[in-house]
Amino acid sequence: MADKTMQLVQDCVEENAIDWFWLAPLHSCTMDDVKAVETALGMRFPAEYAAHLTGEYPGIFLMANDDVWPKTRRGGAFWMFMYSLHTFTAAGPGDEVEEEMRLVNAGRAFMEDTGLKAVPILKWQLDADCWCVDEDGDIARFSHETGELTKTGLGFWELFERELRQLQTNAERMKALTEEKK
Repeated sequence: MADKTMQLVQDCVEENAIDWFWLAPLHSCTMDDVKAVETALGMRFPAEYAAHLTGEYPGIFLMANDDVWPKTRRGGAFWMFMYSLHTFTAAGPGDEVEEEMRLVNAGRAFMEDTGLKAVPILKWQLDADCWCVDEDGDIARFSHETGELTKTGLGFWELFERELRQLQTNAERMKALTEEKK
């Protein structure tokens, strides 16, 4: 299966509004790395997510840039804190990667903290909820308020596209709000 990460980023977000960073060295994750994470966590990831993990950018962090979204605000509506989202990476232990961005670490911490057999795969930076792969290999939404998973019926590319479009919408809303105050 082909990786669609950059195609979706280019299709869904404005280049001058959203900055993005890869989480591990380019082309550094292989299917062997993904299988090692699956084995360590006792999970099986959907093919689309595995394609993302083994693609050119093995995990990605996206954030509205400061020109569009000044981060100095101290309060406001919930969406005003939704300016960055990220996946995780299956990079091996030798790669320079932030520990909390390693899928194996995020999965272990999530299972320990929630008692659920699921692994986070996509998360808004300041949101306690996240999207996970559950023990059936389905994508589900985790609610920190209820402690429950709700299956989404979405594939990874569909979910990723939807959330990228939401990031762009949020950036446009914030840009309009800040321009209104000038």
